[in-house]
Amino acid sequence: MDAYSDEDIKEFALDTAKMVWERSYKNGNSLDTRRNTTPEEAALVARAVTAALYAIRAGYDEAACKSTAEYFVLYNSGDPHINTYDSVYLKIDEFLARHKA
Repeated sequence: MDAYSDEDIKEFALDTAKMVWERSYKNGNSLDTRRNTTPEEAALVARAVTAALYAIRAGYDEAACKSTAEYFVLYNSGDPHINTYDSVYLKIDEFLARHKA
């Protein structure tokens, strides 16, 4: 059983939504840098992370919930350079690892 509260979810989602990883390329190599989110991006990230964590806590498939949150942000942000795997998927992983009972 996962031991995390509604308040834990809300706090984490809002904190996660403050920054994203942005992928660019230099000399053929990927280069990820952190940047502050726009208000619109922050709202998208917070909603996606919140929904994924509630769904996981309710017993839905963890990988499917994380992937859905990742792609929701990717396709709705309007910025194809956001590395949503690092910015959303792995952040949810970190939260779940900290809150395993």
